[in-house]
Amino acid sequence: MKRKHLRLLSILFFVLPVVVYGTAGEARPGPIPDKTGRVPGEYIVKFKSFASTEQVRDFAGGVGGQVIRKLLNPRTWLFKFDVNEKAPKLLVRLKADPNVVYAEPNGYVSATAVEHLDRLLIPNDPLYSRQWNLRQINTGKAWETTHGRGAVVAIVDTGVAYENYNDGATRYRRISDLANTRFVAGYDFVNNDTHPNDDNQHGTHVAGTIAQSTNNGLGVAGIAFEASIMPVKVLDSGGFGTFDDVADGVRWAADHGAHIINLSLGSSSPSSVMHDAVDYARNTKNVVVIAAAGNGGNGQLGYPAAYSSVVSVAATDYNKALTWYSQYGAGLDISAPGGDTGADANNDGYPDGILQQTIEENNPARASYQYFQGTSMATPHVVGVAALIRSRGITNASEITNALKLSAVDLGAPGYDTRFGYGLLNAYRAVRYRRMVTPAITYPTAGAAPAGGSSITIRWNRRRANKLRYQLSYTPNYSAAGAYSDGFESGAVSTDYSQGGNAGWAATSVASSGGAYSAASGDISDSQSSELSLSKVFSAAATVSFDYLVSSEQGYDYFDFYIDDVRQFHVSGASGWVAGAYPVTAGEHTFRWAYSKDYSVSDGSDSAFIDNISLPNVNQADWTRIVRMTRAGASSYVWTVPNVPGSDYRLRIRAYNGAYGDWAYSPGVFTVN
Repeated sequence: MKRKHLRLLSILFFVLPVVVYGTAGEARPGPIPDKTGRVPGEYIVKFKSFASTEQVRDFAGGVGGQVIRKLLNPRTWLFKFDVNEKAPKLLVRLKADPNVVYAEPNGYVSATAVEHLDRLLIPNDPLYSRQWNLRQINTGKAWETTHGRGAVVAIVDTGVAYENYNDGATRYRRISDLANTRFVAGYDFVNNDTHPNDDNQHGTHVAGTIAQSTNNGLGVAGIAFEASIMPVKVLDSGGFGTFDDVADGVRWAADHGAHIINLSLGSSSPSSVMHDAVDYARNTKNVVVIAAAGNGGNGQLGYPAAYSSVVSVAATDYNKALTWYSQYGAGLDISAPGGDTGADANNDGYPDGILQQTIEENNPARASYQYFQGTSMATPHVVGVAALIRSRGITNASEITNALKLSAVDLGAPGYDTRFGYGLLNAYRAVRYRRMVTPAITYPTAGAAPAGGSSITIRWNRRRANKLRYQLSYTPNYSAAGAYSDGFESGAVSTDYSQGGNAGWAATSVASSGGAYSAASGDISDSQSSELSLSKVFSAAATVSFDYLVSSEQGYDYFDFYIDDVRQFHVSGASGWVAGAYPVTAGEHTFRWAYSKDYSVSDGSDSAFIDNISLPNVNQADWTRIVRMTRAGASSYVWTVPNVPGSDYRLRIRAYNGAYGDWAYSPGVFTVN
């Protein structure tokens, strides 16, 4: 008989879970697990190279454990050990093998909704008037443009009440207000079958916000009601799940055609296997991954929301204030309505929660309209708008993310802040987002020789972006370039860098060759990070280099390096100084060094260091603005050429779309008499 193990993830309005064993659909009561911390006796191990099932079983037996299963994450397995074994000693045994990349305890994650208020309403009475949240993000005007057709959204959660099905023990029904909603095939990682039906409430409520059947004269509306929903069940009937199932659910969705993944779930503990999965979805499969910040009411994002490949979402209330329960902090991306069932700020006689239809508690065959609150409820608002953007033909995950963030309505401190991110989600502005374009300057051409003081008309190709505005600049010394280097020998980290995370980097006397100082990551504790960023423009392709040193607990604490948010390495453990070299193209690039801690256990100095940064071909041209912004739709601009000697002039143009697009340069040096 195939063994089934519990996948625990919780919503904060939970019912007691059961441990599931045996064949699909065979549920047997078991002990109620602790819903925080680690799964007793379970560990996730990733190997450096391929190993057969027999080899992995031999390895497990050699360290006193047994294999539960292989994960979808490459070369990664779930092991089971005696629950009374001490974790530190066990981890030493696991990590002693040189072929182990990391070993970590399996942990619990929780769905991020908080207590809700049930209210059964008349199903055939349109209830859109009570969805203040949809009006707050301006969905009505967005629907004039798109309804989300063509976008596929994976809901990695407790399942969705999407089909009529009887597994012999439980009767499931598609809820009435999802009757017209499109679905694609999903998967159930709790019961290991192809029927990811909801037996909790949470996943169906999330699905309703994204794509509840709309304009059907029944109940409530959804944001992207013509999008397709892919149900992926990783949480059990109690709303609980484990790192391994969440990671598998994310990978499965990414591999089976999801464009956007909703993760209304989280944990206070980081997880390497979840991190690998969301990075794979975002960076390898071009999937937008959006996750709830968490409901702890503190300044630290939960996981996986805290990972840079994930769009993290905080929750606001009717008054557009951060809710009392929402987490926030460094790395937060955006805010959206999460509701407050304990308030009635609009005085309509109903709670200010998020209203959708879902199944009744403990009865997946019956449905009602219910008010929930939580960052779980905020997240599907962002996912629904992402689906609207996707349906407009913007398919690149980075562009969809930019559209969400750059169209948000600023809240809190001016500009980006760590309580609201880029601001409050706005569906109408997001769907009107015009993709970044690179306009081409068509005049002056290479070899043109306008006289100083003369008037010329700069012309450019708008590339079918008729309503954009443009910024123009010029330089008389375009070819000026030089090397940028930094060995931190001033004894400080200069203001050229941007600091991020929970603690800043600082100069230290731990140095590589050729100097007395390096830069060290800040003093951080469990589940925190320290980040350092540097942006430069390169006149030509170059190879950037630097030295780095890591001294940390193998498999728990990590040092990552990113170029333009694409991770170049992910290292852990202790090492001597390593020289790294990475190619970049001409243009602007951002480099980011990040040290993060998974657990409070540590070895060595528990830090990362960088030294001897070398950036060749850094552009040192002196750019002067010709015009800050043209009128919308412009394709030319009259310019009086300055009387500046030299023949190294270059023009550049940048499209403006709420944020600047890429620079495009005139097609060669043109001379000025």
